[in-house]
Amino acid sequence: MERIYSPTRIQQPMRRVPGSERGAGEWEAISWEEAIEEAAKHIKDAADAYGPKSVVFDASSGQYGYMNGVYNQFARLSGVMGATKTAVCYDYAAGYGISRVLGTGDWAYCNEPNSVLDSSMVVVWGTNPVFTAPQNWRWIQWAKENGTKVICIDPIKSATAHRSDEWIQVNPGYDGYMALAMSNYLIQNELQNLDFIKEKSTGAFLVREDTKAHLRASNWPAESAATYVATVSAVKEKYAAQGAAVLAAAVAAIPNKYYVWDLDANAPKLVEEATNPALEGTFTTPDGVKVTTAYTLLKEQLSQYTIEEASKKTGVPAERIEELARSFATERAVSVNITYGLDHYVNGYLNTWAVAILLALTGQLGRDGAGFTGVFTQTYTPALTSYWFATPEFKECNSQVPAARLAGMFGTQKLEGKDYPSKVLVSYSSNLMSNMTGQNEWINNVLPNMDYWIVLDMEMNDSASHADLVLPVASWYEKEDLRTAYNNPYMTISEKAIDPLYETKSDNEIIGMLGRALGYEKSFPKETWDDMSYWYKLLFSDKVSQAAGYTEERLREEKVIIIPARKRAHRGFAARAPRGRRNRGVCSCTTRRLRHV
Repeated sequence: MERIYSPTRIQQPMRRVPGSERGAGEWEAISWEEAIEEAAKHIKDAADAYGPKSVVFDASSGQYGYMNGVYNQFARLSGVMGATKTAVCYDYAAGYGISRVLGTGDWAYCNEPNSVLDSSMVVVWGTNPVFTAPQNWRWIQWAKENGTKVICIDPIKSATAHRSDEWIQVNPGYDGYMALAMSNYLIQNELQNLDFIKEKSTGAFLVREDTKAHLRASNWPAESAATYVATVSAVKEKYAAQGAAVLAAAVAAIPNKYYVWDLDANAPKLVEEATNPALEGTFTTPDGVKVTTAYTLLKEQLSQYTIEEASKKTGVPAERIEELARSFATERAVSVNITYGLDHYVNGYLNTWAVAILLALTGQLGRDGAGFTGVFTQTYTPALTSYWFATPEFKECNSQVPAARLAGMFGTQKLEGKDYPSKVLVSYSSNLMSNMTGQNEWINNVLPNMDYWIVLDMEMNDSASHADLVLPVASWYEKEDLRTAYNNPYMTISEKAIDPLYETKSDNEIIGMLGRALGYEKSFPKETWDDMSYWYKLLFSDKVSQAAGYTEERLREEKVIIIPARKRAHRGFAARAPRGRRNRGVCSCTTRRLRHV
């Protein structure tokens, strides 16, 4: 309600006064007709002068609706233009780092929020769920009321820190170093979980000294490597015409097994054949290839990170860091509640990678109450390809530019060292000036090289205040949407409660107006654009949706649909299982090994 009726809410399209500086706060109200006409002109001018890729559409995680949020039809507009669409937001880094250890992919690394009810200790690391994810905090609060210890690691005493049992104040940017120092401390004091590392991780896997790659069937021995190369060539010939995604999946399906050093045989053996794998050591294969276990290499790398230096960098007393490290090793089940505070740095994935290593070394994965929480995601996604690109005007989807590269791309007009003119930016569900690192870089390097910036938002945030044109969007209660949000196993319909206030419009309506102004009437037909039934049919047009019985009629009747893969049968993925049955989170370490420790 505060957002809807905010006295500072943007009520009508606003244009920066010609000749004024960006960020000076000099604005003039204009009509929607003027706003769309001006936006279309600048987009057309850039596309004509520099090519369609010079127009960049960017979204982050401000709203997860399919019609009016991050998945909206700006992707279609980008596709029919052949413009640039950022591939992922900056928060990709957190999952990338964690996946380096868990192997869960970039988004599926967290247990369901209620898994903390099985935790003996919850560490809220670099996030503030009391304010930013109250649907998560309620589970942590209930766990705390039942005896779970809650520790908050944060540079500031946030609302979550106030409500935790303990607040550990850390200097910004050094969380990863502290986690690595804790891991080194555990190894030096023999507090690591060796049984877990031997049985559930890749610690025993061999790494070649010459190539730094795992010793596996694709590169050793020579005859096996030759067979693998020939198989890849045959697969490429067979599947190349079906596209990059199909080809990549086909190549990935080719068996490529790993080797360990079997102490009983004193020789390298495939993991499945070894009887006594060595966890530590350096060895030489019969044909002279020098190999070392991954765990040995990890220990060597960790040895440079000390508690003393971590204390200097973080400002946390050495004794407290040691105590926290011991807690990770001795607590029955530790859950690390994490979102994206740790990854908003250059190479921010290293922070979350370090925390994941700490959990792996202590065996705090793959069992009740252990692992990560905070970014539990769905396994179901509607038919977005049809939703976005089911139009005869579609040209291409240029979505290979990570959002983290935007500042450098606009600042230098280059990408990966090659010329990449970037002139117009369209931002929605995003606030780059606040959420990206290096705001001064945006002010000093990006804005001077940007011809025009269009921002869709409800408030004059940092991005909007530095834009050239601000388009006021309707709030969540003023428009209809389909949502499959974080941290719950449901698909919901967000029904319109009131008409849009002032002169605000839904994102979908704005996109339709702009698409038609750019000349793409076939892709943005006025007569059917606001027909929600049409969009639901496209979103539910794939085989998965149809097999599950997802329809607009069902959604309107039930309001909330439980995603089948997340039915409440297991803690971690869902609720408490019957006593005596094992529950698992996203890291099913009983059936798979961690990728890297």
